[in-house]
Amino acid sequence: NMASAYRFMGEYNSSIENHKKAIDISLARNDETQLAKSYINLGNVYRNTADFTEAISCYLKALEYSNKIKNVRYQSACLNNLGEI
Repeated sequence: NMASAYRFMGEYNSSIENHKKAIDISLARNDETQLAKSYINLGNVYRNTADFTEAISCYLKALEYSNKIKNVRYQSACLNNLGEI
C-alpha cells in the first residue's frame, strides 16, 4: 500500500497521513481487522521516527482490536513491537 511504500522510502509524514486516512476509512466501515493492521503499521512509522509515545499508543490500540477479533498473529506483533521500544 502507499503508506508502507512511503515508510520504506523514508517519507514518514506522507506515510503517517496515508495510515491515518486508512484508519478513518476502516472506522467508517467498522473493519476491526484493518484497524488492527493499520495501527500496527502506523506504530511502526512512529517507531522509525523515534516518536515512541505515539508508537506505544498505536500498538496499544492495535492490541485492543486484535484482542476483539481474536487475531493471534496481530496480538503477537503488537506485543513484540511494544517489547522492542
